[in-house]
Amino acid sequence: MDGNPEIIEGFGKALVRGMNFSLDPANQDTVLAHCAAGNPQEGEDKDFAASLLAAVLERMTPTDAVRDQGFGYQPPEHWELWHQSAIDGGTLSEALPDLQAAYSNDYIEGWNAD
Repeated sequence: MDGNPEIIEGFGKALVRGMNFSLDPANQDTVLAHCAAGNPQEGEDKDFAASLLAAVLERMTPTDAVRDQGFGYQPPEHWELWHQSAIDGGTLSEALPDLQAAYSNDYIEGWNAD
């Protein structure tokens, strides 16, 4: 992140723009067409694809507890729980020396700026 902040910034801004576009019901047909282009089998049943899209958007939209923080924000306590789960489950053999070096909310404001 330190070596390529412009890539992190650009990716996040693109993600937020895509989410905002996808959340507008007027854009649903366009979004579904793009999804079908990437996964034609998924797009064969438009009703199924629309239901799947609704579920994905629901999961990606910030909850009420952090909505004012914007897309991409993760409460630090959630990262601490994730970190402990990775240790407990063996994904990580030992604790990271600095969890803040692995994840930061530093870019969230810029990603969500108009």
